[in-house]
Formats: sequence, structure tokens, C-alpha cells
Amino acid sequence: MILRDYQHNILEEVKSGFTQNDLKVVTLGMGGGKSLIISQVAKYYFEQGKNIVILTNITELIFQLKEYLEDLNLDYKVIKSNFQRDFKNNSSNKIWLVMEQSFHENKRLKEDVHCDILIKDEFHIGIGQPRYEKIKEALNPDKILGLTGTPFDSKGFLLEGVEVDNLITHGSTMELTSKGFLTPLKYYIPKWSEKKDYSQVKTNSTDYSNSSLDEIVNTFLHISSIVHSINEMEGKKKKTLVYCNSIENCKKITEALIKDGFKAASIHSENEECLNKECISKFYSLGKDRIDCLVSISKLTTGFNQPQAELLVLTRPTKILRLYLQILFRVARLYPNKKYGQILDLAQCVSRHGFGTENRPFIKPNTITSKDKKKQKGLELLRKNSVFKLIKDGEDINFENLTLKMKELRVNGLDLKKTVTKELMTYFKTAVDIELVILIFFELNFRINNINYSDIEVKILTENIKYEYDSLSFKEQNDFLKLYKNKYQEAIRDRKPF
Repeated sequence: MILRDYQHNILEEVKSGFTQNDLKVVTLGMGGGKSLIISQVAKYYFEQGKNIVILTNITELIFQLKEYLEDLNLDYKVIKSNFQRDFKNNSSNKIWLVMEQSFHENKRLKEDVHCDILIKDEFHIGIGQPRYEKIKEALNPDKILGLTGTPFDSKGFLLEGVEVDNLITHGSTMELTSKGFLTPLKYYIPKWSEKKDYSQVKTNSTDYSNSSLDEIVNTFLHISSIVHSINEMEGKKKKTLVYCNSIENCKKITEALIKDGFKAASIHSENEECLNKECISKFYSLGKDRIDCLVSISKLTTGFNQPQAELLVLTRPTKILRLYLQILFRVARLYPNKKYGQILDLAQCVSRHGFGTENRPFIKPNTITSKDKKKQKGLELLRKNSVFKLIKDGEDINFENLTLKMKELRVNGLDLKKTVTKELMTYFKTAVDIELVILIFFELNFRINNINYSDIEVKILTENIKYEYDSLSFKEQNDFLKLYKNKYQEAIRDRKPF
């Protein structure tokens, strides 16, 4: 197998970074080759005479991993309900491929399984919860390797029990998209959805209350607006995924779409499981009885990867960053003639959480500072202004011109000339876009030191710096950004041109 560069880097860190009783968490974006990474790690430790348990709660991953392990000529046993696969060889060490639910329910199995290395898929699911913690206690591994694209808790902080030093951060969605391994995303937000007021909706410990939210999103007028907006996106011509609020909301949206001529179906927990599977199968189909639009609540957030899916519709707001990101990349799989995945945000999710490929800080809840809070508020304001400006100007964003568009939209949203100097300096410190940093510097240096530049000078300097920035690796870009911020601050302080 030929490894991509970030996959090679992940494996090298796994091999060299572990210590006894250690934890490592790979923050690999969707489409990054999770099964390949897991099988290669299993191979490495198996050849060192270790016992490996691969733990997942997604059926599809069992079948994917079977193929990878067999391609590597690795013997393994599957522990999963209604599935039989025992060891074929009599090796002194073993690889177990385990469905989490099946293992937890069968106490006898725990006595037979030996574990030196535990590899936990979808690490964010279950950590800290009784089932996973009991399994971990029973296996008592020397080392744990977790894999997740979203190492965040429900409030957006780094998962409990995970430190920044535990993370292996190669293969982010930004990196995968920039290298052509994921389809770029475009974002669309109708003006009507901006005006919805969710401030009075009740909340529970993590998110909006479904029943309270239904009072807004499950009305005839709101659902009619949803159908109209999907039609504006030519949804009948695309494989479409619609994520909604409750089972009742799911049923009503599906009924409205079918009435309007969509080949739609609902996926939810009140359906018989065989019906859900049939609907998903028809979504994969291109035949006459195909389904082109699946409406669900949460069943299609993980383990569902249909490359043909092109349009994703968000019909309810969420406070949970992790959930938002998991949903977002359902339309990011590569597919012939698919130029980009379209995100139709009807619930102010993008303005709240940002774009899918943004680099997000890993912050522990007990270490967050007032500076972190200020930075987060600044970023949210930038996103909101840029997204709203995006829609008001009737434009959209794709990855190829993402940096340029973000610069234009953020600057327009900020209104450089009207924003007070103190606030502009806050934006300068929190900005993560190199072009935005440059333009705010020019404006600040003009205000503070009366040093002015012509438009052509600004353009040439910006393009030169951007060319140098784009040639760097992802990690180097962060260092580059910090370096230039420091240089600009020195230039302003010393009252000199740059």
C-alpha cells in the first residue's frame, strides 16, 4: 500500500510517540483513510508480538477492516452479533476486531480476549461513558490509540481525559481538502434564515431542546421555506441529505418534499431497521425506484459515506460543534464530475461554528482564559459578518478561492475604515487569514503613524507574502502567521514602513 504523506507521518508518530500506559488520539479528517491507518498500526504491533483489539461501534468499519487485514495477511477474529470469523492460525499473539456493543453484552468474551494495544474508532463516542469505560477496564491495555475527526466534547472543549500532547494532528480536513482528497465545500444561506430568532428556545445541558425548537422549525411556514430553498438549489437533480430536529419534524419535511415532487424518504428510530436499510440502499441506487433525498435526525451523522451525496441541508441550529462538523462532511467524498459539496444552511450553523475546514484550537475547559474567550467572540463575529456579507452579495465560497474570499468578506464585514482602532487591533490579534492580517496592518499603520501605501503597493506586497505562505506546510503556515504578526506589531510600534 502506498501511504499518503500525512498517513506516513501519523504512523511514524504512533510508532515513536507511545510510552507505557499511554494514550494517543489521531485527529484524522473524514476521508483520511482511517481503516488503512488502523490496519497498519495493527500490523506494526502484531509483528512486535503484541495482542491488539480494534474496537468500533460502526458495522461498516468491521467489513472495511476485514479487507485491509486480509490484504496484509493478518489473522484476526471478529466479535460481532450474527457474524462468525475465528482465528485461522495458531499465533501466540492475536488481533481481535470487535463490535463494541457485542463485546459489552457478552461477559464471557472478556475472559478470552487479551489486549496490549487498544485501538478505538470514533474515539469521541463513548469516552467517559459507562460502556466504554467498563470495556477498557476489562481489557486493561498498555496503550490506547483513538481515532476521531472531532476530539471535542459537547461544548467544544478538548475531550475529557485527553491533553493536547496526546494528539496526533496530521490529516485535518483543511489538509485533505487542499490536497484533493476531499471535495471542496460551498456554503449557501438564504436571507430568510438569517432573520430567525432562536434566542427564546429552551436548552438542555448540551443543546437546544427538541420540543422547544419544534415550535419554530416544525411549522408549515418554516417547512415551506425549507422546501423552497432546496428547490432554489435544484435539489431534485442532486443526491440530497436533509438533517432536521425531531421525528415529527422529519416526517413533516419528508411529506412536504414528496408532495413537491422529490423522491424522498425518512430515516429515524421509529422506522423498522429493515426499512431504514432499504431507504439507504435506494439512495445508493440510480434506478427508477431510487431515492434521491434522505431526511434524518442523527442516524446519518457517522458511518454513512455515500460519495454521490452532493447537497446537504441543515434545517435546525445546534450548539454542538462536534455534531455540526460530523454532519458537514457527509457531502465531501470525491465522486466523478462532482466539483464540490453544497451546504445549504437554514439554521445559522455556519455563522455560529464557522467553515468546516477552519483550524480550531484545542482548549481544556479548566484552562480557558479571558483571552481565549475574547478570541472566540472575535472569531464568531468575523464568521457572522463574513457569512452574512457572503449571502447579501449573492456570492459563495469554494476551497480554490477560500483564502481570497474570506479576506474580502471579513474585511467588508469589518468595514476597515469605520471600525474603531481598539476593536481593529483585537481583530488583528485573532485573525487567522494572512491577507486579512496584512490589510489590517496597513490600516493600523496609517491610523497610528500616518504611513500610507498605494493600492498597487498593497497588492504586490500581499501577493508576494501570500505566495510564500502558500508554499509552506500546514504547521509552517501557523509559525509564518505568528512571525508576520510580530513583525507588523514592531513596525507599528517603531513608526516605520514595512
